[in-house]
Amino acid sequence: MPVYTFYCCRPDGAAPSFEMFELASDEAAAERAAQLLATHPSASHIAVCDGDREVLVERRSSVSDRSAREPQAADQHA
Repeated sequence: MPVYTFYCCRPDGAAPSFEMFELASDEAAAERAAQLLATHPSASHIAVCDGDREVLVERRSSVSDRSAREPQAADQHA
């Protein structure tokens, strides 16, 4: 399995911290990036790499936009 590096970046692009996880796929890495944004409130975005390959940049605004589009449990039962 690939080892992904997640850089927790501030708005100026500096990454004062990073975390590494062994994950099955780029999709799993995208999910983990969204989780990291939730636990790192000072991060404006998470940059994800697999070795030298840039996999994605998950921005706080894209996570908020996605949450707004997903139906809530209460909406599904209405």
